[in-house]
Amino acid sequence: MAVLTGLRAHLKPMVKVALGTGMRLGEQLRLSWERVDFSRGVLILTKTKSGKDREVPMNPEVFEILKALLEGSAGKGYVFINPETGTRVKEIKTGFRTL
Repeated sequence: MAVLTGLRAHLKPMVKVALGTGMRLGEQLRLSWERVDFSRGVLILTKTKSGKDREVPMNPEVFEILKALLEGSAGKGYVFINPETGTRVKEIKTGFRTL
């Protein structure tokens, strides 16, 4: 986690959410705000590897991370946004290679 600073700081929430939920990378990159249910404390995943929709519970850390990301966004579109482009994160290969 110590190396997730500077240009790669935007990856830290993604890594923590992955660890806290067990979500696959593709599931995370496709996660939109309309699929985050704070009232029930779950993430509603669609287009999963199995082809079935599923719900993943949020632990307290994931809940707080997503709440903080929501405050910095319009609450529409994708959850994980590239700070350089303002568009959704589509891949993280380069980010992980440089780490």
